[in-house]
Amino acid sequence: MQVQNRSARFGTFFFITAMSFVGASQVQAHGYMTNPASRSFKCSQGQNGDCGSIRYEPQSVEAPKGFPAAGPADGKIASGGVRPDFSPLDRQTSDLWSKTTIKSGINNFAWKFTANHKTSKWEYYITRQGWDQNHVLTRSAFEPTPFCTVDGRNQQPPATVTHQCSVPAGHTGYHVILGVWEIADTVNSFYQVNDVLIEGGSTTPPPSQALTQVGSINSTVVLKAGDSVRTRVFDASGENDALRTDLAITRDEDGAPSKWSYLLAQKINETQPRLAAGQLDANGNVVPAYGLNTIYSKAKKDIVRVELDYQQANVPVEPVLHVHDLAAEYPIVNGKATLRFSVMTEALLAVSAKVFDADNRSVGFATADVTSSHAFAVDIQNAVAGSYTLVIQGVNKAGETVQRTETFSLKGDATYQYRFPENISLYKAGTRVLQPKNGKVYECKPYPYSGFCKQWTAASNAYEPGIGVSWTQAWIAR
Repeated sequence: MQVQNRSARFGTFFFITAMSFVGASQVQAHGYMTNPASRSFKCSQGQNGDCGSIRYEPQSVEAPKGFPAAGPADGKIASGGVRPDFSPLDRQTSDLWSKTTIKSGINNFAWKFTANHKTSKWEYYITRQGWDQNHVLTRSAFEPTPFCTVDGRNQQPPATVTHQCSVPAGHTGYHVILGVWEIADTVNSFYQVNDVLIEGGSTTPPPSQALTQVGSINSTVVLKAGDSVRTRVFDASGENDALRTDLAITRDEDGAPSKWSYLLAQKINETQPRLAAGQLDANGNVVPAYGLNTIYSKAKKDIVRVELDYQQANVPVEPVLHVHDLAAEYPIVNGKATLRFSVMTEALLAVSAKVFDADNRSVGFATADVTSSHAFAVDIQNAVAGSYTLVIQGVNKAGETVQRTETFSLKGDATYQYRFPENISLYKAGTRVLQPKNGKVYECKPYPYSGFCKQWTAASNAYEPGIGVSWTQAWIAR
């Protein structure tokens, strides 16, 4: 089998495995990637949390072949789009999934087949540099051609295979690599997305102590007052109940997935000296986070894995979520911006809204339980002008998810002296006021127009900034 590296400067690399050219059986083909560990495989190992049924079937992400011309629909590339119970795989933000660190250049890509089949080829695609990490995966996020292709020669592979492929230079930081296993004698392919951190970009420093990843808190499950969640810790001898951490939910607002995951990580750190839960900060320390919290074993490596167990009612309702009233632009006032919009649902959803800046850093966050509609106001502190991404996720009681990704921009800081119409008698040329009706800042024009700035009553508002019919004669929008 030949490997074609489109980014390589030399020849071809060859498939590293001993092929057994046996007759093709008629069993159904299934397989997943173990190196780098794919998103679905990490779900099965507890390194990604609450991924839906894929936890038990990492080998089953199957969809029509022919990618990118055919295959899974945009927004369903990670799950294949065939089974709704795999849909949690399609969630996408820069800080959601556990990542494997690799380097550009030659890397090994390994598959495990639970049922092999005649193979046409394997292909590997990578996201573009600068791709939108906070939007569900679409074809436009990926380079249009695979960086590596392996010819399967219509033969049946052995149970495990490894390919040597060259990851293109110029790709650094967080990327998704899509592995596609195309079956020769069916209409389907198997799709595996791999979350990788390519060295050379923005990386997290090494931890300040020896740590081994043994699980994660990355739940989409909504909890209510009276529900509870606990860790189940396994060592070489089996489950070790002495290392269990229990978290009781006493308030509904603490049951939002991002909130209780933070609280559970915090409690693990306070009560379990052999474990740490959270994300690595700039100093290499493990600190709880509102979202993904990786669970580590400290020093001794006798802990095998950590799982989560819930005590709750489970009433599945297919999630539906709509976003309204989101403006294209918001002003920065005194270094702060407030993002206002509304969300509508058809049933109870735990809705989280997360804002990312152009460097995919989380800069704003809000949650609410929404049964029909809710008005959000997300504050962005230390705001700077530029483009931003809003990721809104809704989760029902069964853990089924829906995601919407929107973009907006912040306009440069416009400080103001008064909140209109406060102290209106003091307004003069150059005075800046905040119009609370639209959140924008206006500056009083120079003489001879500055006199209009003081001409306002509730009954006569022709010169009211941004509102009155003649406001442009008196004011300049900032």
